[in-house]
Amino acid sequence: MAPHLEGFYYDEEKKKYFKIFPQHQAPKGVKYSKEAVKKQQGLAHNPKKKPPSSGIQKAMILSHSLLGLMGLQRELGPSHDRLMDAASIAWASGLERRGLFRGYNCIGGRDIMHFALDGVTESFLYTSFEMDGYANIIQVANANGAVRPLPFVSKSLITSLSLSPSRILLATTLGGGEMPSRFSLTKLRPPDEFNKDIRDSECPRGVGLNSESATFDRGPLFGDWWTAAAKPDMISNVFVVGGTLGLVVCAEREGTWFLDTLSDSPPRDDVMSVDWLDRNTFISGDRSGKVRLYDTRHKGTSLRIVSPSSVTHVKRMHEHSIVVAGNGASRLNIYDLRSGSAPNPETPCQPSITFPTCPEPAITAGFDVHGTLIALATQDQQVKLFDARTAREVPIGAAPDGFGDLSATARCLRFTDYKTVMNKRRALRLLLAVGNVVEEWAW
Repeated sequence: MAPHLEGFYYDEEKKKYFKIFPQHQAPKGVKYSKEAVKKQQGLAHNPKKKPPSSGIQKAMILSHSLLGLMGLQRELGPSHDRLMDAASIAWASGLERRGLFRGYNCIGGRDIMHFALDGVTESFLYTSFEMDGYANIIQVANANGAVRPLPFVSKSLITSLSLSPSRILLATTLGGGEMPSRFSLTKLRPPDEFNKDIRDSECPRGVGLNSESATFDRGPLFGDWWTAAAKPDMISNVFVVGGTLGLVVCAEREGTWFLDTLSDSPPRDDVMSVDWLDRNTFISGDRSGKVRLYDTRHKGTSLRIVSPSSVTHVKRMHEHSIVVAGNGASRLNIYDLRSGSAPNPETPCQPSITFPTCPEPAITAGFDVHGTLIALATQDQQVKLFDARTAREVPIGAAPDGFGDLSATARCLRFTDYKTVMNKRRALRLLLAVGNVVEEWAW
């Protein structure tokens, strides 16, 4: 900044000094008028004197870490919430129910228990437990419903499917008798190889592993695997796998899969659900009602939430909030992770949002979260939608009773905006497995 010279005005644009004459009459409002120069000189001699403000003051509640969102909503008024609530109601009321495909029968197919959607090939991967006692993973794709069994066969029930962004599929199983529980990893074929060697008449009866597959067994005395979640990262292939006696991290390094624990003395509770918050942290919910936060960078863990009863599902809503579902009083609540660690491992924490109209019986079937929409399936063969902003149920379909009761309990449901075999339009839809049929609820 150019130094001030008494009786002169420095023009920043022309980079020159101009002399101000005592009798000079400048147009009103220009920078080099006598009044403007005196005002500027006054501020320079008294730097503590601030220019007049616009009169707008920031509400103190906006700086609060927990109540800031509530304060922002108060400052903006109710119009934003009403608009978003109306959008959720409009989407749910316009849903139509249609079947996508029926489960492929190898030897008398059973209910579809789990499924995943591969957005690259626009194909479905689903699990079926056959009457001869074998569990299979089947891949369905193309408009004509082409079918290919994957090289995974187990004599025990498949408990979860997780597909990574790099298209690696992890399946967990129960143990039973002399059969160990296991989880297996398989890299899916690229899209241009999908139609090769499709078997339409028989299922393989062996674990056909190749160089891009791996299987980890746990002995019959060491419990079962219940759940898994893939790290949301295209660069590194990492899964967190939970079950009886805790959880492990399965990571690929230089083409080989390794198992790792996250602490020297990890918790030994039955982990029923896991989900990633971001690329470095994830959460777990267990049968004892505890929700823990893990950091893979420092192998750290902390007990964040104590739920009043067992937890069957935990899902990320955004980086600070999670949805917890389970039995009894835990059936549906939202917690804020910024409230710190649980002060007492025996005392239930207070949720930030509760859903008093959430039905019983317990939510042990399908469950998923998209934005502030929460979808859940109950054991009495119903599917419910809730809006986390209002904690109210969102009606489904145009009929007063929605779609009514399903023909069976929806064991698995997923929100997705991928294009599918039957619907090539990219839009939000809800997919659910009802019996041996995968349904699509969409516009």
